[in-house]
Amino acid sequence: MMRLIPSKKQLILLGAVIAATTMLSILRLYYPVFGWGILLLLVMTGVLLVYDASALYRRIQPIQILASRKMPRHVAVGIPTPVHLILKNLTDAPIDLLVFDHLPETFGIACESKVMPFAVQIAANSYADYRYEVIANQRGPALFSQTQCRMHSPWALWSVDFSVDNETAVKTYPDFRKIDQNDILSENENSTGQLTKQRKRGTGTEFSQLREYRMDDSLKQIDYKATARLNKLISKEYEIERDQQVLILLDCSRRLRAGQGRLSHFDHALNATIFLARTILKQGDAVGLMSFSGDVERYVKPRKGRNSVNQLLNQVYDLDSSRYAPDYVKAAENVLLRQKRRSLVIVVTSLNDEDIDAVKMMIKTLQKRHIVLIANIKEPLLDADLRVNNLDEAVFFAARETYQHYRQQMFAKIKNNRLILLDTYPDALNAKLINLYLNIKQSGIF
Repeated sequence: MMRLIPSKKQLILLGAVIAATTMLSILRLYYPVFGWGILLLLVMTGVLLVYDASALYRRIQPIQILASRKMPRHVAVGIPTPVHLILKNLTDAPIDLLVFDHLPETFGIACESKVMPFAVQIAANSYADYRYEVIANQRGPALFSQTQCRMHSPWALWSVDFSVDNETAVKTYPDFRKIDQNDILSENENSTGQLTKQRKRGTGTEFSQLREYRMDDSLKQIDYKATARLNKLISKEYEIERDQQVLILLDCSRRLRAGQGRLSHFDHALNATIFLARTILKQGDAVGLMSFSGDVERYVKPRKGRNSVNQLLNQVYDLDSSRYAPDYVKAAENVLLRQKRRSLVIVVTSLNDEDIDAVKMMIKTLQKRHIVLIANIKEPLLDADLRVNNLDEAVFFAARETYQHYRQQMFAKIKNNRLILLDTYPDALNAKLINLYLNIKQSGIF
């Protein structure tokens, strides 16, 4: 749909005509002949406006403009993405356009030197292109809609706006490049729970090889026939148990809306979830995911294979924290309904002391069939150094210490011999959660 719009030049012209008409009207009081001048000026102005509008109408009627946009269909949050806009002129006359390429609400222009709208001249039966960069500010699907063009009349008194259909659908994923892979080690990290670190390769049922007895080997590992034959203690070594199932229970409630800087606690939780899933698959286990207390709840059945991470990512990349409170009991019940096989259930959340009863019920329900690991995200401010110089700072310090006291009481109440608990900062969640999972595998309890 085209709209005829008066230009700034026309407004200036009309202002000058009004001023001249006012002047002539004053002179007409003394010299009546100036009345004809007023009429002549108004007629000439009207003719000029009509002529310029008709000329623009004749130019716009046969115009045929095609627009296309070349850009990656998968982008990452916060990473500049190149966009190549191509405009084709299918007519036999050159045209001058002012172009505005419409962006989704979650995108912005990356380079300040590239501004919208931009002027472009397209020769007859030719094309012109314009390159710029955009930055996505939020995960999820996005749609680049139409390209809006504006053409001026020959005298630049009028302009007409028209839109060219040019839809491009993209998916915005988390930015994984900011996570330092050097921090992901297989060493033991500080965590609470009943883990017994062992130096042996595994305590599964798959036999690997015979070797000499070590001090930390159990008596069940001794191969008595080989010991008698070689006249020294020989132990059996087993491969680490594989083909296990891991289900990640991702909290999408309002508890994870907090954050510092560009990433929220939920963004850190989602990033850690994807990297943990990749590690789990490399260990030969199947991984699945279930979200809870969100606007949309997703369930991905545990599976193995190289493409499992991509399938999981495509299911959860658009998830975000909601306005709802976490419902831990309902989440546990859904896990028991869908996950029949014994698994390691990893709950990624941010606990609060008011959730103590619900969390205890969730743990009790899940431990009927599964091993439970809770990865709790805590605020970095809880352990930050604070200096008390005034009353407000003293009140804040007292409130923080009180909150810390309630957190410790909560952890003491939910701990039991089988619960594994990780309490860490958002930016350390990824490495520590992966390390803890690897230690669980090496310990033989899963």
